[in-house]
Amino acid sequence: MSARALLGGAARLVVLAYLGPLTAGSPQDVVPLSGDVPRQVLSVLRSRCAECHTPDSEDAKAQRHWDKANDLAATLAQEDMVVPGSPDDSDLWLVIDDDEMPPPDSEADPLTAEERTLIHDWIASGAPLGELVPDTSDNANGSPDTIGPGPDEEHGSKPSEERGANVRRWFGRLHPSIVHFPIALLLAAAFAEVLILCGAHGLQPAVRFCVVLGFLGAVAAASLGWLAGEFAMQTKEPQLTWHRWLGVGTAVLALLVLLASEARARQEGPSPWTARTRWLLLLTAVVVSVTGHLGGILTHGKDYLSLPW
Repeated sequence: MSARALLGGAARLVVLAYLGPLTAGSPQDVVPLSGDVPRQVLSVLRSRCAECHTPDSEDAKAQRHWDKANDLAATLAQEDMVVPGSPDDSDLWLVIDDDEMPPPDSEADPLTAEERTLIHDWIASGAPLGELVPDTSDNANGSPDTIGPGPDEEHGSKPSEERGANVRRWFGRLHPSIVHFPIALLLAAAFAEVLILCGAHGLQPAVRFCVVLGFLGAVAAASLGWLAGEFAMQTKEPQLTWHRWLGVGTAVLALLVLLASEARARQEGPSPWTARTRWLLLLTAVVVSVTGHLGGILTHGKDYLSLPW
């Protein structure tokens, strides 16, 4: 084989390596679904989900997502509920794939294999609405042929509730930007306290500074994290519940550390608050580490720390 042929083959391999991921799975490769599939998906959601997802449901999350069981447009509008073309990134498919929806205690029958495949393929094909279009008529009754507004929306109460939910969701998104500060500051304070215990001098002002900022950051992170958890899907349980309450516990411990640290700073000479501050700091460091680990699981999955070999 000539050198020109070898170079030409190598060039083709390079081009395929770079362009292959861009062309794989492109829209022209997706087999379009028949026009009645969106109507079938809507029928499945209503028969399996609408029973629990009602405006007067006792479950806050079920109440908040009641329209998603009756309105494909509302389902698509909900962030991450359906990611067109990507079932594995869609919360709707994840709760179905994990057999969490309908829940075991629901009176609704579990989804059949055909229904699961239907929803999966509908999302994978781009989640088209087909002939289902919003019904803006005055007598919209929410029949299976429409995706019109629900009763609360007709009376004007639902938009205000959605605005409030959107505001809470927006503030919850600030949690990842803030949460790393209290983690770093409280761990740094604990580490500095260990160095003091080992004989280091002049670090108490640094400990005090880190504790004050760490407490303020912990309160902000716990509050914003609680808002973020309000909109998380059930696939993240029970780690989400533990993460939220341990976040609150971290803020409480940070307050106790702050009080102990300030009491120590206001006394000259040996003080019982020195030992109390150290023990509280060590306990806080343990709790904030566990809380951060659970946050990593929620963000990156249970195996995010699995060994690379």
